[in-house]
Amino acid sequence: MSSGGPCEVTIDSGDLMFASMGPMIESLEEQIRSTRGAQLEMNAKINEMAEFLHELNEHEEPYDIQTY
Repeated sequence: MSSGGPCEVTIDSGDLMFASMGPMIESLEEQIRSTRGAQLEMNAKINEMAEFLHELNEHEEPYDIQTY
């Protein structure tokens, strides 16, 4: 009998490796999306704080604290 006939099933180790890595890659992609969302939220908060500090810096002090 000859090997490699039409009824023989072979599994390429490279295909098996990529198939087993699929769930890990999907998990990593989800973590990347989550991290990117957190970065965007943090950027918005930093911009809010910068605007608040800029406005605070523009206000004059209501009283002289040196007299106390």
